[in-house]
Amino acid sequence: MDFVLSDTLLMAGIVFFSYTAQSISGFGSTVIAVTLGAHFFPLHLLIPSLVFLDLLLNGYLTARYAGHVRQRILWVQIIPFMAAGVAAGLLLFDILAGPVLKKILGLFVMVISAREVVSLFTSSQKTVHPIVQKLFFTLAGVIHGLYASGGPLVVYAASRLPLDKTGFRAVLTALWSILSVLMTLFFILNGQWTGETARLTLILLPGVAAGLIAGEMLHKRLTERHFRFFVYIVLFAAGATLV
Repeated sequence: MDFVLSDTLLMAGIVFFSYTAQSISGFGSTVIAVTLGAHFFPLHLLIPSLVFLDLLLNGYLTARYAGHVRQRILWVQIIPFMAAGVAAGLLLFDILAGPVLKKILGLFVMVISAREVVSLFTSSQKTVHPIVQKLFFTLAGVIHGLYASGGPLVVYAASRLPLDKTGFRAVLTALWSILSVLMTLFFILNGQWTGETARLTLILLPGVAAGLIAGEMLHKRLTERHFRFFVYIVLFAAGATLV
């Protein structure tokens, strides 16, 4: 497959924007890049490439901020439920994958993120029941297995946990690193990692590096309140891209 130069340049711009958002908040790269990038590249080529790029970016951030990762939250409250959901999503791809489910998810994410933005300015305190939180993480895994974009549900549930902005990002990047390793292995074993995938990955890598640098600078400048506001705005945008 010969890559069209204009499409490749636009995809590089999308990658820079989405990975800047990822470096600031700990999420947003795949859901934004997959949805917008699907206009220029087929999903069977795009998703394995972006998942591997996610692994590189999140692996770096996880290693650098390892001391901020809340291990109990990651391994007890998130990983078991998310992993079970991812396995179900991968196995049931042919049955569940479709535009209707994606649009329902997008609308739901838009509603809850708008609600959280309002709560930031009204100082209303809302909690999520532990059972509901576990359900969110499980459903997020299913969506991640289907579309590699389960981040919105994870982010909403994780945003209710007692984490500061750096701890929040560290937990999410550690989670994405683990899932990206598993999904990359799945793509390799399933024959979805090809020479074209590797070529696209190398072409997009500079955009990821530039996004990392920009995101790190912006993350340090944001206050906790502004960080939460940014998280929910990106979450709303992620839901809109799914719709």
